[in-house]
Amino acid sequence: MKNVDVRERLMQLDQEQLADALLELAQYIDEASNLVERLIASPKENVSRFKKRLSALKRRTRFIHWGQSRDFARELEGLLTDLEAGVQDPVDGVKLVISFYENDSSIMEMCDDSSGWVGEVFSFNAQDLFVKFASKCTDQKWLIKQLVSLYAKDDYGVRSNLINRVCDFLSDESVRQLVEFFWKEVDGCADHDYRQRHWLYGIESIAKQLKDAPLYEKASLRVSPELPVASCIDIGQVYLDSGDANTALKWVEKIPEDNNYRNYEKDRLLLAVYKELGEQEKRAEVAWRIFQGYRSDDNFAQLLEIIGEDQREKVIQEQCSLIMSKEKFSHTDAEFLIHVELITEADTYILLHREQLDGNFYSSILPLAESMEQHNQYLSASVMYRVLLDSILKRAVSKYYHHGVRYLKKLDQLAPHIEDWKEVESHQMYFEQMRQRHGRKSSFWSKYRNKK
Repeated sequence: MKNVDVRERLMQLDQEQLADALLELAQYIDEASNLVERLIASPKENVSRFKKRLSALKRRTRFIHWGQSRDFARELEGLLTDLEAGVQDPVDGVKLVISFYENDSSIMEMCDDSSGWVGEVFSFNAQDLFVKFASKCTDQKWLIKQLVSLYAKDDYGVRSNLINRVCDFLSDESVRQLVEFFWKEVDGCADHDYRQRHWLYGIESIAKQLKDAPLYEKASLRVSPELPVASCIDIGQVYLDSGDANTALKWVEKIPEDNNYRNYEKDRLLLAVYKELGEQEKRAEVAWRIFQGYRSDDNFAQLLEIIGEDQREKVIQEQCSLIMSKEKFSHTDAEFLIHVELITEADTYILLHREQLDGNFYSSILPLAESMEQHNQYLSASVMYRVLLDSILKRAVSKYYHHGVRYLKKLDQLAPHIEDWKEVESHQMYFEQMRQRHGRKSSFWSKYRNKK
């Protein structure tokens, strides 16, 4: 049922029913209890609740393990919601969000945030709240001071997201003043010191927002004066974003031709640069290079958009010949053949390279198997379901056996539809050999019998 429908039906209930339901939930769920308190509290009381809950967090000694981190993140989100519901003065709001950021070390150290849930509360929820309040503050000099102070102690990297949105709450003049403060900090650090890089990364972020390519170039060269490939691409991208395609091209051309690092990103940038410069032939050349490196649906569509839709069949036939002549199997090439509806060729290609199929790459193999099954190519589909099953049984991890059972059941269903097994062993032969190899995996066979 859609949320809109649920909301409409809830609105038809009387207030007493809803109040009783909320109170009942509040008895069993902490988040619901906090919601009730927030709803009935005054703005001043909600601010007080935020302060008390934040203070209580600092005193907490229980470590929060990875499996509990999502619930902990929800608790932090609720804490910020209390703050948003209570603040009426934007300056007070900024101060209180800053107090939340200033507790980042104690919060991050009390939990295993391998999943990133807790970090996202700082990077998104707290950031949005800060921007909301800061955009209503008139004293921008005070805001700049607060930002410099916060960013100086970003030990966990969760405060830098505020710098990524300075243009959302500071005027252009104030942003330039903030940059000056950052440069002073840069000059006060030893070269190549991690603190210097921290301030320079901040300047790079601001330069991107301002689309100030010379500023980005200056900061980037201080970070990496030896001009690595990544710097050339990033500087070129900022020049392109600022409307200077010629300078962007010059930066790409600084990359040695034999250096293949970040080649895809370089070609994507070149594609955009040549479009701005009206260099259609060079644009087509790059589009071909991108497509032949990775024959995805998007790259094919992009190529045709440049060279013309009338070239579709010619490109398909040429690429089909190239794919079929290659000795090494490629998942993306198989997907391309299916996408352009060369199903027979895709079937032949998969069977020809069946010894190279690796079931460990299930995220690529499974969609191919399902596609071939949908197109009634049962033999090639069976070959791929087999490698998926073999991979699971070889790893012998029982928690994955239910997937293996599903693949074996699929093989049972497909086998009667296959009249010509060609050079592939029949299902009966495969099943008997598999039973001999993995007969002792009783957990797997038990699940298979129950499913059957």
